[in-house]
This record gives sequence, C-alpha cells and structure tokens, in this order.
Amino acid sequence: MPYIKVEKISPEAQEKQIAALWSRVFGDSVEYVSQFIHTCKHKTVLAVLGEDEILSMLFLIDCEVQHEKGKYIYAVCTGDTYRNRGFATALLQEAKKYTNTFLCLIPAEERLKAYYAGMGFQEKYSAGAVRKNILFSENAQITDDLFDGAHLKVLTAMFYYKTTPKKQQDETGESQVEAL
Repeated sequence: MPYIKVEKISPEAQEKQIAALWSRVFGDSVEYVSQFIHTCKHKTVLAVLGEDEILSMLFLIDCEVQHEKGKYIYAVCTGDTYRNRGFATALLQEAKKYTNTFLCLIPAEERLKAYYAGMGFQEKYSAGAVRKNILFSENAQITDDLFDGAHLKVLTAMFYYKTTPKKQQDETGESQVEAL
C-alpha cells in the first residue's frame, strides 16, 4: 500500500468540509453534523486531506469499558470518488496510536464486520450489552447518536486491543506478563 498521510484536524476549524463529506456519505444534514461537532466534547478527528477537501475521515470519541479508558471510532467515511485507495485503512492504523488500551466501534452495516475483523477488531458485545458496557462522557443525545448510526439487525460492538504488557503475580509470587 502506498504511503497515505493521515492528519489530526480541528473539527471546528474544518467544520464545513467535515459536514460536507459526512452529509454526502451518511445523508445527515449539514446542520446535524455541525451540532454534533459543537456538542460532542471529547473527540479527535483524523483525516486524509486532498488539496482543498477532506477525502476520508473518522472521529475518535473518548469512552470507557469496564473501567478502562479507550477510544470509540465513529463516522468513518471516504468520499465516493476516493474509495478503495486504502484511506480508511490508513485512518484506522493511525487511530491505533491514539490509545494505550483499546479501540471500539459499531459497524454501520453487516458487510463491514469482515473488513474490521481484517483490521484486528473482534466482536465483543451485542444487543443490550453494547449500551450497557460502552460508556461516554457526553450528553444523552450524543450518546444515543453514537449508538444509533448502525443499520444492523443486532447491534454489535467490535474491539481492537492494544497489547500493552501488564504485570501480574501468579500463585507462587512470580511476575507474569499479560496482554490487555
């Protein structure tokens, strides 16, 4: 895969471009996207930029699962004319650098589960367990929006775990290294 430059961008400074791409890909109104940008407080946006537009992007939203802090991936999108060039893959690889524990996401469609599995994500929660276990420090509307974007029959959360060594002692008192 050729080198693709991924940049962290300011969602407020590039609001119009973010809203334009998001609206084209997901069909949400520009007003909705602008409201999301200004209301969601704990976010990072990664993007692949063209000369005068955002070609591909994703949001990383702070979350917590079982008292571990991680990042929730949301609104992964690439403009129609720029698909199948590895942009989303490059964004996901870069996103892995933004956490010491895990990344999680809810695929928008059933067909995306295989794509994310190929990127190292594993299914962990489904149905009601998704909302019960993934916690956000956002208002109720943003939290609902983060869960409601999927068109799955059964809501499914997928996780990528970063392998950070964690020392434990076994019964003999010996130190053991365990991956998160």
